[in-house]
Amino acid sequence: MLLIVLSDGKANVPLPDTSGDAWAQTEQAAAQLADLAIPTLFLDTETGMVRVGRGKELAQRLNADYLLLDDLSADGLVHTIREVVG
Repeated sequence: MLLIVLSDGKANVPLPDTSGDAWAQTEQAAAQLADLAIPTLFLDTETGMVRVGRGKELAQRLNADYLLLDDLSADGLVHTIREVVG
């Protein structure tokens, strides 16, 4: 089993029926997923000249392998997934 997360890491909307901070909620959910000890690959979809870097922070919270989506080809992605899965 492998969890693949595609995200720019930007938490911009809090969960429904809450008034909480979207980033704090995202960190909490990531920590809960990390506790499940599922191998995880985080593909950072953030683009542009200025990057916030939240994807990398989120990958660390998830205990995930981290890659920039921009740096991958289709073959590279398949190879990376095979390495992670074993």
